[in-house]
Amino acid sequence: MTTGLLSEKLALVTGAGSGIGRKVCSLLAKEGAKVLATDQNVKAVEDTVAELQGTGHIPIKLNVKNVNDIEDLFTNIKRNFSIPTTIIVNNAGIVRSNSIVDMSEKDFNDVIDVNLKGAFFIMQYAARAIINAGNTDDASIINISSIASIIKYPYNANYTASKAGMNGLIKTAAAEFLKYDTNIDLFFLKQTFIINFIINPMMQLILGMARVNAILPGLVNTPLSQTLHKETIQELTENKIFKYTGKTNDVAELVTFLASPKSLFINGALIEITGGYI
Repeated sequence: MTTGLLSEKLALVTGAGSGIGRKVCSLLAKEGAKVLATDQNVKAVEDTVAELQGTGHIPIKLNVKNVNDIEDLFTNIKRNFSIPTTIIVNNAGIVRSNSIVDMSEKDFNDVIDVNLKGAFFIMQYAARAIINAGNTDDASIINISSIASIIKYPYNANYTASKAGMNGLIKTAAAEFLKYDTNIDLFFLKQTFIINFIINPMMQLILGMARVNAILPGLVNTPLSQTLHKETIQELTENKIFKYTGKTNDVAELVTFLASPKSLFINGALIEITGGYI
């Protein structure tokens, strides 16, 4: 059952050609959002869009390593849509597993460029668009980080560095975006807040321009996870309460919640979704 919770919202999802990104697009579309699904693999992202509920979704070829491509993307969004993207999901990511002593400079740089640099500039251009559009009541930027950012994760130093850096971006962006205040009227808050407040009717709550949060998945069954080093997979499966591998839907459901007005009081959070990693 869908609720239309995200109707009239424009969502941008990177890495939408498979795995978590594809499932995120599916759930956002079911809740009424128009989805701009991006991926470097244009055929894969076209397949994603072909499966989405509703109309108006667009597949877009995007290499997040290229800042000029990101700039062109947001220029085209402004030209073709009357509203900015107020749901941004930074999901694009790659793995190049190797030991620290054997890792090449190219493999290190490629992972940092996609996972961290790409997420930074998507966030930067999205924030600029939201600010330039004026009053936006519930914009949400959601970065798909990883439990790898806070645990030992052998043979993936480049990946862990990229995701730890992403976590730092979340905290910094949440703080910086507070200065771009948006006034939310109290009637809206009373209808949508997940916490029951007793609020003076004459007051207003000042929120930042956008909420910024990160999800830290554990081992999830995706094409990306199948490329992990065997010792990394062993580490992820032996040290958690639930031994099964997560599903893309587990992560996508949380993304949908964070994209919605139901999560207005969640900002600057790093949310683990691992099956109980210990």
